[in-house]
Amino acid sequence: MHILCYLVKGLKFDPEIVTFALDLYFSGLALRKVARNLNDHFELDLSLSTVYSWIQRYIPKISENVNSLIPQLSNQWHVDELFVKMKGGETGKGQSGIAYLWNIMDRESRFLIASKLSEKLDINGAIQAFNEAIKNSHGNKPQTVYTDALRA
Repeated sequence: MHILCYLVKGLKFDPEIVTFALDLYFSGLALRKVARNLNDHFELDLSLSTVYSWIQRYIPKISENVNSLIPQLSNQWHVDELFVKMKGGETGKGQSGIAYLWNIMDRESRFLIASKLSEKLDINGAIQAFNEAIKNSHGNKPQTVYTDALRA
């Protein structure tokens, strides 16, 4: 929360209220409920349009800041693929509209390094996921990769 307070300086409202509003929104609350919670707890008179303007104004700044962070990763990664429904995905074995979501996570920090969608469960999808992970880890490569034994 401290980084967020730094990014939202110079407001009419307390930066902690703005960051709390953003946190509630990203926890899954609707704008109307975020405004109601803030109004009830802090005796304010916020409208949902105020909360929405904060989201529009500060999410790009927060994203820019977060994207500049370099994660502290171990030398062990976990890789797994999930079946997901997708229009135009692979068809076969009686299934249609299936795609594959490749997730690569650091073993120690549990940081999601990459998440990549592919239409087929093949080596090309795995390569794309690993290329994304290497890019996101700023060129760091693991010594050990754990999988569920999928050859790709």
